[in-house]
Amino acid sequence: MSLGCQPRSEEQGVHVHNADPLSEDAIEDLVRRARREFADARSQHASIVSVQSAPVLFFGDLAAYRASELRVVTVGLNPSSREFPAGNPWMRFPTIQTNYLDALCTYFGRAPLDWFDCYREVLQGLGASYDDAAPHRALHTDICSVVPTYPTWSKLSPTVQEALATRGVPLWHDLVAELRPHVIVASIRYSWFDRIAFHARANWKLLHTVDRARPYCVEARELQLPGGGNTILVRGRAANTPFGTVSYADRREIGAAIAKESSRPTPVT
Repeated sequence: MSLGCQPRSEEQGVHVHNADPLSEDAIEDLVRRARREFADARSQHASIVSVQSAPVLFFGDLAAYRASELRVVTVGLNPSSREFPAGNPWMRFPTIQTNYLDALCTYFGRAPLDWFDCYREVLQGLGASYDDAAPHRALHTDICSVVPTYPTWSKLSPTVQEALATRGVPLWHDLVAELRPHVIVASIRYSWFDRIAFHARANWKLLHTVDRARPYCVEARELQLPGGGNTILVRGRAANTPFGTVSYADRREIGAAIAKESSRPTPVT
């Protein structure tokens, strides 16, 4: 992608109304797969996976997400090992060994990592939040793996990254297919967008530009989810953290642009 931004297309956006997400059978199957992925990773890559940690299929209140008029999913690469700190590994997920889903759903009501602040301002502009601070609800997911690793993903060898992603990327697709988000927001390396295999209903188009010496371009495209329903995939250039090179005010403007796009009617064809 070029460093500059092309003029924004005036074509209509999409307003998607997807079916209710995640049946009980589906979530139980996804949890089983996450646990198998974690066990296999710990067996094959013991030096990077702590015994006192657990797979994180998603972060956030699933019931509130299900009930939300606008469902938003944010995307990272894999959970941080900081989620399970030495000395008190279960502080953020106190019930994860006895009530797995409860631990995931109550995460943002406890002591979430400050890393999630990277997305909060974008969500605010979109009218969404990981907690009850906004009308619409967001969940966080990780496209590469549900396995927390030490060191961080960028410092893993390419061989280990690919070994984890070979199972993690398909699991993410099946999770998102069940979550049926209206909007997916990701600020990750563009090479990972090439691994997103949902059918693209349109090409990337410019959604918002942060004007500066090196313009920051946010793009969107409409994807078709398996089983029916569409979603808007939004991407911004990655940094050390999602949207890390733009200000909080710029992030809120990005969120507002996403909100405008998600509320526009689908054109009649």
